[in-house]
Amino acid sequence: MGNADSKASFRQALLQLTSKSQPVDPSDARFWDQFWSESVASVEDVFAQTPAADIRALREEMPANMATVCFKAVEKLLKASETGCSTQQEQQTVLNCVRVLTRLLPYIFEDSDWSGFFWTSARPAGEPQDGPEPLPLAQTLMVALCDLLFCPDFTVTPSKAGAGVDQHEDVQSIDSCEYIWEAGVGFSSPVTHSSAHDSNRTEILKLLLTCFSQTMYLLPSDGAQAGPNRWVQFFTSAENRHALPLFTSLLNLVCAYDPVGMGLPYNHLLFNDKREALMETALQILIVTLDHDSTASRADDERSPDNLFINYLSRIHREEDFDFILKGFTRLLNNPLTQTYLPHSTKKVHAHQELLVFFWKCCDYNKGTWYEVGKIQTPGGAAFQKDCVCDALVFHSDEPVQGDGEVTYACRYKTVDGIFTNMTADLIYEGTPGNFNQKFRFPFAPLTDYNLVLLDEDAAIEYDCSPHADGTIDYCIHFISRTPSLSEDRLQALIDLALGMGLNTQDLAYKANIQDGCWRCES
Repeated sequence: MGNADSKASFRQALLQLTSKSQPVDPSDARFWDQFWSESVASVEDVFAQTPAADIRALREEMPANMATVCFKAVEKLLKASETGCSTQQEQQTVLNCVRVLTRLLPYIFEDSDWSGFFWTSARPAGEPQDGPEPLPLAQTLMVALCDLLFCPDFTVTPSKAGAGVDQHEDVQSIDSCEYIWEAGVGFSSPVTHSSAHDSNRTEILKLLLTCFSQTMYLLPSDGAQAGPNRWVQFFTSAENRHALPLFTSLLNLVCAYDPVGMGLPYNHLLFNDKREALMETALQILIVTLDHDSTASRADDERSPDNLFINYLSRIHREEDFDFILKGFTRLLNNPLTQTYLPHSTKKVHAHQELLVFFWKCCDYNKGTWYEVGKIQTPGGAAFQKDCVCDALVFHSDEPVQGDGEVTYACRYKTVDGIFTNMTADLIYEGTPGNFNQKFRFPFAPLTDYNLVLLDEDAAIEYDCSPHADGTIDYCIHFISRTPSLSEDRLQALIDLALGMGLNTQDLAYKANIQDGCWRCES
């Protein structure tokens, strides 16, 4: 009876938003709390109590109330992300805020008049408009959701038994690399699984997917003008402090999932597998984020945040990591082919298409990554790489053997935790194998003579130079490897080869590059 009353209260509150002649006061906490403080048990309840017709009526007839619902829900999520949500009541509030936003966002996205609502710096109508300009609502929402995905007692197990997080300072000091959801690539510590945590993660990830879906509601002509998906762009950029642990968690969770488990027949009919829904949602998040390449849509005079998910995937290099990923793909793709004596006794996964797309992305983004272990360079060469560590080069070409291509230089500024920066250049084939004209993608960039002097399976020497009008030449000899390090003998042989070819005309010293610690979450 009480549950029915709470549902009726939720429904009645929604109807009041539309029926009132004046916008509801944003400071009326008692009214707004009806949307997330009552015992609405599941996302199905929220969807059932908010029909599409009522949401559209609210959007058209009382847009101020529609906006305030979104502001208040995001406000609740932000508060929870700052102070933690260890109690059952706090967790229920967060989940209901997530559910309400998941329900409302598609109806906001489908109306072009609301297209910029989440990306404007505004406050709800009726609230004081003084003070510093707030962040865009979308950015506030994304920061809160990413923090909540690593909230002890809610989506992850506390690092110490009984050490629930209930202090502001504790939440803000959390290093999410210590709370990665699953062991695997870059993280080997054992992880305690919880079906409640899996369920909470799934609901938050589904809201993120809903945010990412805004481009689905754009007409083709509008989509071309809108530019990159700003939701995905923020989520995969360095502005998201959880980008690396999130990528690692999603990747490891997908590749570690075992639908059969201990192999007991018909166990999937007896127990509800929360991890399957989480795996499928994580897989969809990975596909969406890896399909968003900010460099592909970047104008010559515009710098966009780099997609760190693509960068992290392209830099996987350890044999044990590849083995873990391949075993995961093999296990899941072979699952429908598993034959048993007892019909329908083994659980079957259904995300076959998503798995194939993700497998293709893994192959596509990891095929051309090299690591710069050191270089010999004049002071005027590659100014954007000055003070860089963790240098990597990603090569790409659509030509099967030889032809034009591109190379992206990526590094971190000064330290392994420094600002991530990158620069992409086009390689224009000149007819001689290994020789290209290199042109960076910014206005008035000069052509550079670019040469692959040596190319082996595990190492290469790249030489580029730029002659000047006064007769001087700036040059750089890059010693690169398929792994972040080379043996001393192998590296010395490459240096001797470059010197023997007369490439170091100014007799400059070799400078080693820092690659250690570039994967912070690596054990």
